[in-house]
Amino acid sequence: TPAQLSVAGKAVDVEKVDDFTVKFKFAAPNALYLENLATPLGQHPTLFPKHYCSKFLPKYNTALDADVKAAGVSSWTELFRAKCGDIEIPSRWSNVDKPTLDPWVVKEPYSGGATRVIMTRNPYFWQVDTEGNQLPYIDEINFGISQDVESLMLNVISGKIDIQERHISVLANKPTLSQNMKKGDYRLLTLVPSAAQQCQIYLNITHKDPAMRKMFADKSFRQALSIALNRQEIIDIVYFGQSEGYQAGPRPTHPWYNEKLARQFTEYDADKANALLDRAGYDKKNGNGMRLRPDGQPIFFSIDVIPTLYPDLVDALELVKAQWAQIGVDIKVNTIERALYYTRGDDNAHDAAVWPGPGGLDPMLDPRDFFAFHPQGSRYAIPWALWYTSNGQKGEEPPESQKKRFKLFDEARSTADLAKRGEKMKQIFEIAAEEFETIGLCLAVGGFGIIRNNLRNVPETEPDSWTWPNPGPALPQQFTFTS
Repeated sequence: TPAQLSVAGKAVDVEKVDDFTVKFKFAAPNALYLENLATPLGQHPTLFPKHYCSKFLPKYNTALDADVKAAGVSSWTELFRAKCGDIEIPSRWSNVDKPTLDPWVVKEPYSGGATRVIMTRNPYFWQVDTEGNQLPYIDEINFGISQDVESLMLNVISGKIDIQERHISVLANKPTLSQNMKKGDYRLLTLVPSAAQQCQIYLNITHKDPAMRKMFADKSFRQALSIALNRQEIIDIVYFGQSEGYQAGPRPTHPWYNEKLARQFTEYDADKANALLDRAGYDKKNGNGMRLRPDGQPIFFSIDVIPTLYPDLVDALELVKAQWAQIGVDIKVNTIERALYYTRGDDNAHDAAVWPGPGGLDPMLDPRDFFAFHPQGSRYAIPWALWYTSNGQKGEEPPESQKKRFKLFDEARSTADLAKRGEKMKQIFEIAAEEFETIGLCLAVGGFGIIRNNLRNVPETEPDSWTWPNPGPALPQQFTFTS
């Protein structure tokens, strides 16, 4: 049972009240459950309609083995996900036959070679507006599939896109988008970041290679890398001076802000970094000036990054590479596509990875940087996160400091009193600050997007957050076009 659906060591009990109502009963308070239902992770209760998806479960289909073979897949689980999808996988948009409660249904599905996905109005959608009109207002959505950010930007500037923020929300693009507003007939959308960190660096403390694991697990090694970063140089060059050095934790405006967690080891000091590495046993160098591990191998590792999703992180990492080379640490900026990024993480096959660090305004909904909470997101220790989310059935048993944070978080999420929740979370922040498991660059920068001038009922300002998956909560089913 997923941790979200388990409290006090017991799985949730789900009771049918009538044809339109179910009741979730937990063994103890689960105060965050309603909030989690409103996030992407809360979709599962309504994502798999039984009358359709039961055809792909052994319990309901005695001929499932033959169906698996006919579909050319290796298992019923693979067939189930191909037909019924999941939260963030492409097959969710690949099956036109799957019933859905969404405002729109798939007409032209997603496939590997598709150039677009067409969705049409769902005549059975369950919402009406305040005057009784059936939603959604818009009859059809055309999701164009761009192969790169450059072609996406060209489509925006030429007026071919009605609303967009993902992939174009990079500060370097803002002048171009601002200058072409009249040409593209659009206005700018303001995004308020809920994230704490623009670029969090996750060294894989649970690395399969014992030598790499030992090196990454050495807190003084991580501290040395952190103070060897000239954050101001990165901020000035990549983010046009619009940020400040930051590690992790709630943003400075949040009532749970923790100064130590946010600011420690952000002052640039290459001499101190070199001294820390010398004392940690990395005091020998090869002919290229790169430091050697105790086993004689040069210190070298790759950092995974998705260039189409976060091009600014590639630019930032190139500067990180140059700065760390000055203290004798060699890295590769490993640009890969998103599916491979996740596959490497699932297999615990990465050396290190980057991602914007969440939890700036929603520290309880996405605490992945405070302890190993997310089996895809806590990339410094995915096996520990698997252990937590599977209640110890999978992954790798973590150290006591992680277990203590697991316990504190479980206590916090079972507490309805916000002040008491805050006290538990503040204890987590103190432990996370002491362990210093991840390395941050700078405070997350505000983003932007575009809205075509004839698209209305769209908020001009939105939170920018995965847990508030914009523009979904802004109710696109009420977006409409003027002539």
